[in-house]
Amino acid sequence: MSDSQGVGDAAATLLTDPDTDIGLLRRIVAKDSDAFDVLYARHVRTVYRAALARVRSVPDAEEITQEAFVTLWRRAASVQLNESLLPWLLATARYVALNRMRSDASRLAHLADADLEARPDGAPTAEDRYEQSRLAAAIAAAVAALSASDQAIYRLCIEDGLGYAEAATSLGLTHGAVRNRLSRVRKSLRTELKDYEKGGRA
Repeated sequence: MSDSQGVGDAAATLLTDPDTDIGLLRRIVAKDSDAFDVLYARHVRTVYRAALARVRSVPDAEEITQEAFVTLWRRAASVQLNESLLPWLLATARYVALNRMRSDASRLAHLADADLEARPDGAPTAEDRYEQSRLAAAIAAAVAALSASDQAIYRLCIEDGLGYAEAATSLGLTHGAVRNRLSRVRKSLRTELKDYEKGGRA
């Protein structure tokens, strides 16, 4: 059998096997709760660990995980994937977590408004906020300049806090490949952000 035939057979299996993520997703679109249970059991621990690494709160991580899977159930028909649903679930959990953190920050800021006059030094200055926004923009630009695969490794390992083995399983790579490429990604980002490490651009 040729290599092209092997690839074609593997692709056909992904599309037709009801136990692959693609097969399970098709059943979920048809509101098959058994398929959802299988997919949930397959990925819930990884999604939960990623959420916990981001919010550092067990109750919040549990709620974020549940919301990610509920979103999958509700929006299954619009989900696009090539193989594994894990990257989509992690991205959804990350979005939910960011929204939660923004909401919490907004609520805390609102509560703090009442006593800002009593402790003005505790509030970030306009310059602080400006520098934070510049750094965030610089990081986003540096990540955007990476290849698509390196961006995926960055998000899984750095933003979502997955280990090498989990990221490798999600991306279809070896443990060593993920470790080496993440090292390269970090070096690239440090190079891009060296002006900020020296105190920022003039």
